Amino acid sequence: MAYVEKRAQGRWRARYRGPDGRERSRTFDRRMDAERWLVAEQSAREKGERVDPAVRVTVGELGDKLLATKSDPNTHGWYRWVLGHVNERWRTVPIGAVEHLDVQAWVSAMAAAGAGPDTVRGAFRALHEVVSLALRSRIVGHDPVWG
Repeated sequence: MAYVEKRAQGRWRARYRGPDGRERSRTFDRRMDAERWLVAEQSAREKGERVDPAVRVTVGELGDKLLATKSDPNTHGWYRWVLGHVNERWRTVPIGAVEHLDVQAWVSAMAAAGAGPDTVRGAFRALHEVVSLALRSRIVGHDPVWG
């Protein structure tokens, strides 16, 4: 339940409860601004554009979940190998913090460091599949890998 309440010194506080049960609030000078913020927050959550700050899933955690879905031994081995390259750079990074320009820089750095084209392509593909898993799980609202 979201609502706006009057505070001291003529200020207005907009409040709502997130999916984790914690309260989120923000204070405004005008009631209209507080109401607009609530509507924008609700709309972004419903569209999947806003990642809840309580969700702190890392690329490494999602990579492990993706690897667990690969049952064929050859496919599993290949993904374990390419996810090793992904984890060198992205293991501890929250999935919501992955930025397109950082991905481009990472791919360029891999190629400049002498990684072969199949290695670079495979690592990029694995990172994209990890982000796609986050999209399908509604953890992130867009795919930063493809831009």
